[in-house]
Amino acid sequence: TDAPLSPAGKTRAAHLASMLEGANLVGLYASQYQRTQQTLAPLAKAQRLKVQIYPIDENGPSAQAAAIAGEVQQANRKGTVVVAGHSNTVDDLVAAFGGPLVDELEHNDYDSFFVIDRCENAPAQLQRRVFSRAQFHDNAKPHENVNAHEK
Repeated sequence: TDAPLSPAGKTRAAHLASMLEGANLVGLYASQYQRTQQTLAPLAKAQRLKVQIYPIDENGPSAQAAAIAGEVQQANRKGTVVVAGHSNTVDDLVAAFGGPLVDELEHNDYDSFFVIDRCENAPAQLQRRVFSRAQFHDNAKPHENVNAHEK
């Protein structure tokens, strides 16, 4: 389904925009689903960039990941891009952008994001980062210590 972002998702999206304030971004990419577009909306506004839409097919995201990565890399030879994905597409996207194999995310893992550093003549470096503050979780109580798990 094409569900919108939850209130916690909107908070995470705003936090992502503030984390990347001052970053020299050259491209933003989201799937045709509104939650990925809404994830990047605050960042797009802050960076004055248009979110480019890439189509995904829920039945075959791995086949499309290479095509998406190729298009993104062709359009943005130099610079930093942000690609918003889904729990069942992120692992394929990481691999397609030259990162190492990662496990598919759990369906309810909204807190993980990956940074792939690609330099010429060097292997890609991958960092997995996590939003872990309780206020980013839909069902968290203020006193709970909520952490997404590393895979």
